[in-house]
Parts: sequence; C-alpha cells; structure tokens
Amino acid sequence: MEKNKFLSTFKSYAIITLGLLLYVLAWVVFIIPHQLVGGGVTGISAVIQYCTGFNVSYSFFIINGILLLIALKILGPAFGVKTVYAMVVTTLLLRFLPLGPFLPARSCSSSTCSSSVRPSSSRRKEVGVYAWPT
Repeated sequence: MEKNKFLSTFKSYAIITLGLLLYVLAWVVFIIPHQLVGGGVTGISAVIQYCTGFNVSYSFFIINGILLLIALKILGPAFGVKTVYAMVVTTLLLRFLPLGPFLPARSCSSSTCSSSVRPSSSRRKEVGVYAWPT
C-alpha cells in the first residue's frame, strides 16, 4: 500500500517535471529568442527582460514568490507543495536550460538580434532585426 502511494506520487512529479520541461523549452527555443510575449507571469518576466535585461528566471521567481506568499496568507499553510515544486523547477529550467549545448547560440538585445544559425550569405534582406537570405 505504501509502495503504491510512493509510485503514484513519483509518477505525478515526473509528469509535472516533463510538462515543465516542455513549457520552458518552448519559451527558451521559440518565444524569448524572437522577443515575443506570452501570457501570465512568464510573459511579464519576458517583458521585464526585453526592457531591462533582467533575467527571466529571476523575475519569474520574484513575482511568483510574491503571489505564493499572498496565496499562503489567504489559503493557509496546506497550500500546494506541488505548486512550490513547479515554481522552483521552472525557475531553475529557465535559468540553466538556455545554457544547453543543443540550443543555438543567440544574442538578443532590444535593438538587435544575431544567431549562429543565421545564413552567412553576403546578400541578405534585412527584415526587422533578423537577416534572411535573398
């Protein structure tokens, strides 16, 4: 009986972790490099990064920490351990996943963006901040 509860809990956290990994990969690979904005706390954090350069993971953690403290005050201390787990794991993935060797090296600022996967052709048509081959 105790083994089944452990396996059920482990499976639940494994599924949460997989979902968070896919969520953060979408942000790191598609949304942040192209300076797009999504919804929720991550979207607010992305806007803060685009405007100030302050890392998404830090503002994500700070904003969620404030919201978590408000929720703990309203809902009480029994409020979701899984919520805290998801917040911490997402923060760590947002911080360290962009450093992975499988992601293209990309350097973006508010006015320019360059990528190591961009074509090296001498004839390029400038479209916004990206260079496309002509």
